[in-house]
Amino acid sequence: MANNWIKDSDNRMLLFVSILVSFNLISFFTGSDQLLQLVEPVLILPILFFFFYKYSKIRIVLIGFLIFAIIGDLSSLVDLYAYGLEIETIAYCLGYLCLIYEAINRIRRLNISIVMSIYLIVVFAVNFYFLYNLYDIFQEAISNRIELALIAIRVISLFLFSLFSFTVYLSSESKQSILLLLMAICLTFSDIIYLIAEYYMYHWVFEILSKALYLSMFYCFYRYVVNHKKFSIPKAKFKKAFA
Repeated sequence: MANNWIKDSDNRMLLFVSILVSFNLISFFTGSDQLLQLVEPVLILPILFFFFYKYSKIRIVLIGFLIFAIIGDLSSLVDLYAYGLEIETIAYCLGYLCLIYEAINRIRRLNISIVMSIYLIVVFAVNFYFLYNLYDIFQEAISNRIELALIAIRVISLFLFSLFSFTVYLSSESKQSILLLLMAICLTFSDIIYLIAEYYMYHWVFEILSKALYLSMFYCFYRYVVNHKKFSIPKAKFKKAFA
């Protein structure tokens, strides 16, 4: 029974992710960062192997986001720097740019009414005001101006990804657009909570909530990739199916 279950690559990936989550929780509650630094890279490599083995033909921007996200996660464990800048922030910025491209690419037709257009403008204005106040908080906490600029790019990228994902959802209320929007919501709140806890006010609840949202985002990402492969039927097979 167990052998049959573990033969499926999806189940193997779920097993590795579950072990990774367990070690994250153990490391958090015991305060043993060394344990996480040792175990997480060892577990992430099999996860990446199974993912790329099964979904090797997905869009390059999705692969790019996954790679940059993993680089950001691993570099945050050991505090890697390049020219005085955190590799973590640079990697996340590049990953978010990949997601922005994916969201823009999915906007096919904009059949949005005037009421929804006004609603989008209001949402944009409210979020812009929120980002402006958030920038003031980071400006007081971060002395390095280049690092501050990267944090600003990171937050603005999240905001644009959320906005474009919401636009995709309004233009086509499909399962893929819902998953993309959920990815944007989970990732945005996760990163904002993480940055607030890192640079402004730390609380263990913030850290747990941030990690929970981040893992939820990866689940939505996984489902998004699975559905993308499911509905991306090659032309030859498509013609044969309807011949």
